[in-house]
Amino acid sequence: MIKLEKKPPCVYMITNPLGGVSMLNMIRPGQPVALGLKRTPEQIKNMSGENNHAYGKKFPRTKEQREAQTGDKNPMFGRSGGLAPRARKVINTETGVIYDTVKEAAISIGVPDNTLGMKLKWYGKSKNNTPFKYLS
Repeated sequence: MIKLEKKPPCVYMITNPLGGVSMLNMIRPGQPVALGLKRTPEQIKNMSGENNHAYGKKFPRTKEQREAQTGDKNPMFGRSGGLAPRARKVINTETGVIYDTVKEAAISIGVPDNTLGMKLKWYGKSKNNTPFKYLS
């Protein structure tokens, strides 16, 4: 069972039966903001040493490893714009012009490419009020 304790001013401490303690700050009623997870010494011990996901890995990579992926040795070298694997073609339904990327279409009407991309995907309040559609 989760235990909830009120600490002033409007800070709640939630104790998880599995051993974690979370602090919540109630800025506005009903809208908690997490202050962070307080770990027990046992949890910290279980995440350190050989149990840590980065144990034995060497960071940063050696100079030879970094150079192996630079310039024309990089698999994405020269694949920008319409040549990129995730690029999607966009069509202007009014004029019939086909663009290789959202960025090219956005430049043609003078809007930021992320704005046009959001409108094409219909994120949030960004209703597509442009003549552009993704070419299927």
